[in-house]
Amino acid sequence: MKYHYLFNLLVLWALFFGGTLQAIPVTLPQNGLVAYYTFDGTLEDSAGTNDLSNGTNPAPSASEDRFGNSNSALNFDGTPLNVRAGNPVIPAGATTIAFYMKRTGDSPGTEFHILGSNNITANFGTRIHLDENNSFTPRWFMGKGTQGDLNFFTQGSTSIGLDEWIHLAFTWDGTTSTDGVKIYVNGVLDGTGTAQEPITNPGSDNLFIGGLESGRGHVGDLDDVAIWNRALSDSEVFDIVNFDNTINAVPEAQSYILCLIAIGAIFFFRKNIPLANNVRG
Repeated sequence: MKYHYLFNLLVLWALFFGGTLQAIPVTLPQNGLVAYYTFDGTLEDSAGTNDLSNGTNPAPSASEDRFGNSNSALNFDGTPLNVRAGNPVIPAGATTIAFYMKRTGDSPGTEFHILGSNNITANFGTRIHLDENNSFTPRWFMGKGTQGDLNFFTQGSTSIGLDEWIHLAFTWDGTTSTDGVKIYVNGVLDGTGTAQEPITNPGSDNLFIGGLESGRGHVGDLDDVAIWNRALSDSEVFDIVNFDNTINAVPEAQSYILCLIAIGAIFFFRKNIPLANNVRG
């Protein structure tokens, strides 16, 4: 009888995890991951409890992701459309912010806002956007608690073109080390900077994704936003992009593997259960 119980538990395990593990791709480092938003028909945080809500009315619309899956990304039109968390989410000190984006037009303002907070300098806020005055290159800056003072201001060098999915990653090691702030485009280092001082205060401004209340927002699609409380290494950022494009081109791959495990278990137990019963009898 115990074999029947083991068999049932294994099948339930495979079915359960086959449907849940794919929420966080195998290529995404788990260590230090504090928030992960797939936008697969949901605003839930797959890594924690920092769920998002629609910050504006109307809400951003669902769109296709980079693999052509419908309802698997969010589309923004440059107006104050955004989704937001009820807390800052982005950690104080060492952090990594990464996501996929596709630009489909120009923003109404000069700062093509993608992610961050409204109050930057006076409240230890952070902001990531494309610089429309500099060929849509990625830019990241963070305040240090005094009105008008920035802790770092780092610019990339790659122009982000239209209608192409791009992976952007922004890391800071939390120190004032030279080049401790880094920007990556498609897994390749694109710009570096140096922070003026360590930051231990995360601020109190909520996380905004897609646009600010001022109306300077992203025009295009966003997907797979991930935030860590540490700086990912060069190789980790590289692997997210390069392995993701092969493994996660089939989003159900992990489910298929676990289902194969369940099928193998079926054959194993069907072969061995009668033998076990005969031995007991």
